[in-house]
Amino acid sequence: MPAPTFVVPSFETFLPAITALPLDRPLTRKELLVDAFRLHRDGRVEVYFMPTDGWNPAARLMLLGITPGWTQMELAYRHVARGLAQGLAPAEARRRARYVASFGGPMRKHLVSMLDGIGVNTLLGMQSCHVLFDDERTHLHSTSILRHPVFVEGKNFTGHASVVTKSALAASMVRTIFLPELAALPHALIVPMGDFVSALLNELASEKLVDPKRCLFGFPHPSGANGHRKSRYHDQRARLAKKADAWFAEG
Repeated sequence: MPAPTFVVPSFETFLPAITALPLDRPLTRKELLVDAFRLHRDGRVEVYFMPTDGWNPAARLMLLGITPGWTQMELAYRHVARGLAQGLAPAEARRRARYVASFGGPMRKHLVSMLDGIGVNTLLGMQSCHVLFDDERTHLHSTSILRHPVFVEGKNFTGHASVVTKSALAASMVRTIFLPELAALPHALIVPMGDFVSALLNELASEKLVDPKRCLFGFPHPSGANGHRKSRYHDQRARLAKKADAWFAEG
């Protein structure tokens, strides 16, 4: 049976609640994990609206996470709210917040080091991939295969909860939200973060919905909580570098 369509209301639906958020400090779970921002709840699983937006069809690199975690969600809401208060148009406030929230927190340092280690910085003609989040935003599109934050019992979904992986919810979010986004960026090398994302991409590749040549399957999740990150990266590094080089050589 086909997965049901995952319907996301327009940004304007959430605008009054966003503009009412405090601007002088980081936001709390009591302020964001509320009915006003909730898209879905089914038992232990909750999905919340992610206010960032903006596609970059010219991007040469797509960083693909599992789903925004609490850190990314908080950064996104805080910076969208501040941007709106500064007079930015909603689309611009959302676009800017996307780069601030993209793999924000300590994991960004790990991610940059891993990308540089397989030569992505050289392939893109830059000293280090850290500038992808600043000066070279034209090269980068960052997103999540489950576009809106998914929490299980109030905790970040990390790809291991079967209540999500075996549900129609994940399939619906992938096919309704992610596939159109993927189609809009045909030239970007895809860097999937972790096993869950790689598995879903492999499934899409088997259905000929994504070209496996553009996917760096086996790229470890850069989170510091991933205890196997360093060893797995060491084992996969040469293969990942070769595949990245091949994709850019074709492009």
